[in-house]
Amino acid sequence: MPETPLVTICVQTYNHENYIKECLVSLVNQQTNFEYEIIVGEDDSSDKTREICIKFASEHPDKIKLFLRDRNNVIYVDGKPTGRFNFMQNLKESRGKYMALCPGDDFWIDSFKLQKQFDFMEENPDYSICYHEHIIVDEKSNFIANSKKYQDYSKEELLIAPSISTATSFFKNNIKITKTFIEIPGGDLYIWHSMGLIGKGKCIPNIKSAYRIHSGGIYTANLDNTLRHHLKSYFLILENLPKELRHLMVDKIENRIAYQIALAFLKLDWKKLSNINPYIKKNKDLSILNILVKVPISTFRLLRKKIFKQ
Repeated sequence: MPETPLVTICVQTYNHENYIKECLVSLVNQQTNFEYEIIVGEDDSSDKTREICIKFASEHPDKIKLFLRDRNNVIYVDGKPTGRFNFMQNLKESRGKYMALCPGDDFWIDSFKLQKQFDFMEENPDYSICYHEHIIVDEKSNFIANSKKYQDYSKEELLIAPSISTATSFFKNNIKITKTFIEIPGGDLYIWHSMGLIGKGKCIPNIKSAYRIHSGGIYTANLDNTLRHHLKSYFLILENLPKELRHLMVDKIENRIAYQIALAFLKLDWKKLSNINPYIKKNKDLSILNILVKVPISTFRLLRKKIFKQ
């Protein structure tokens, strides 16, 4: 294990027996001119993930530091078990100047990914995070689709937690474990938001990783829960902003919330969201954007109460 790693890769894994080896192989095969460490948090899986991690870590003691977590320490968010404790403990163990994340069911494609991102961050200290595009694969690593086209983000745009694929991220090791981080459904959104407090975001071209869609994935859930997950995250991000920034960012975050509602309208039955506003009930034939223009601030406040009660 390197004494002074410049980069820490954090891997959170739970019930990933079919995927974790592919993930870890892609990490130990990184070609760099600097030392890096891999912190693996195995969250007491009910399958053979732990057994695979122990074997793999024993074969790569120069790179991997394995932590075997206990499900008794699991943190519940909205009444559901999460990997947040495992994630937080991994962050606390990280020694690198920079951090990269790779969930145990995803993997990296480019063996020079770390080097490319490290070089950019060293040369551009006004950036706090960089990321890249990815492909989407199935349970057997078969290609499904390319990701959306990412863009560069200003500090303000990072503050409202834009959508960045976790396995593409590379950022300054400056994450504070706060009450918001413990409570927020989207732990990765909190990190993107935190990076907006200290710098800008850059999309690095010509790098790829793989995001896997499978039945046990975190976001393989019904759209009602996904909407609630995102809305609660954005409300908490708004509350987490320093007072001097909150009044500047409130409109942007409410627009982000409106965007999530718009997505829900596109995908869900009207009845599932028609209680948000009486205006919506009466005007189902109008476009989504026209409806959202008519939704007053009082609706967002009402929606906030409903989300947090659930």
